[in-house]
Amino acid sequence: MSDFNNYGNYGDGDGGFDVSQNTGGGFNNDHSTGGNGSQRNQLRQSLTPVTIKQINDSTQLNPDGEFKIHNVELNMISFIGIIRKVTTHQSAIIMTIEDGTGSIEVRKWIAENDSSISLTEEEEKFSSFVNEKYIFVGGSLRQFNNKKTIQNAIFYPIEDSNQIIYHHLSAIENHLRCQGIPKNTTTKTENKLFVDNVNPNKSSGSTIDKVLQVLKDNSSTMSEGVQLEYVVQKLNISREDAKNYCDELIESGKIYTGFDDNTYIAI
Repeated sequence: MSDFNNYGNYGDGDGGFDVSQNTGGGFNNDHSTGGNGSQRNQLRQSLTPVTIKQINDSTQLNPDGEFKIHNVELNMISFIGIIRKVTTHQSAIIMTIEDGTGSIEVRKWIAENDSSISLTEEEEKFSSFVNEKYIFVGGSLRQFNNKKTIQNAIFYPIEDSNQIIYHHLSAIENHLRCQGIPKNTTTKTENKLFVDNVNPNKSSGSTIDKVLQVLKDNSSTMSEGVQLEYVVQKLNISREDAKNYCDELIESGKIYTGFDDNTYIAI
């Protein structure tokens, strides 16, 4: 991620958008990609998190086979980037998306028989997001005319910059796992990247430690973040107390917010 600092702002996030190789689509104010948040979460868990460089460097062993790079299979994939350029060609909008490791073109097709959508209007809409909007992209990696494409792609805007970091960490974790490198489970202090922020006034079984443990246990399976209500129910504590504990853990750098202000991901 060479130049995330130069990416600019996320923008106002006025909706998710559905982009497909086969159909038209448009922006939905509820950030919908054809389902609710739970369905989007299931979709994200079924996709392989990658960087655009991995996509560009991947190869096929045979024309109908899956793309691979360093033992990582790229079939149904996801990446996060920012729209850098928008052009039109015949009945499609072509977007250049960059993530700091490389760039790739994705297409949004406009159905000719859809009178509710104009190619010009859609071009203007997407052009307004150039250098302003980070987006999550998911779909099937395919090759057409010797060029990699994302088929049946879905898009939705990123509202929290932590999601960019989380995605790239997930891509790194997946890469290491495919190399057969196990997670380092050692508890020796000298092998830790960070030193624990130990508060002598809190016992190891304190409520805040239990909150942190709940978040750690569930962050890997709840990719958009662990809901605050889940913590409340799990530990049988008040919502206010749970919120205060989570705020304290954020300040200490042990967790960060997920999809919204009431979801959390443990580091």
